[in-house]
Amino acid sequence: MRIGIDIRSLQNDSRLRGIGTYTRCLTQSLLSLDKKNEYVFFAFRNRPLPDLSTRGQGRDAKISLLTWRKKRLVWLTGQVLFPYAAKKEGLDIFYSPEYIVPVLGRVKKAITVHDFINLEYPL
Repeated sequence: MRIGIDIRSLQNDSRLRGIGTYTRCLTQSLLSLDKKNEYVFFAFRNRPLPDLSTRGQGRDAKISLLTWRKKRLVWLTGQVLFPYAAKKEGLDIFYSPEYIVPVLGRVKKAITVHDFINLEYPL
């Protein structure tokens, strides 16, 4: 199975918070434990890349540079570019550890909603 994972939370302010920690631990665990599936990680073009190559005990991770980090365009570019990238990469499933998942596209999708604390305590 070919699985796409959005790792953009490792490139922004979330990298040291809950979602970033969750995403980092998830990718490390998948690369070190799962030898059967292939993973494609989707990242921002204009941000430093997280180092995933050493975390998989010699297993290379494919990173697809998909979107630019522009706050007003993150949602829109995700909706437009992720379906295209999923098809191009031949994904069987696309997973987002954040709240953004592409609505369009024929690839199966999975999402994690960690909590709704931001509704109670907005920034």
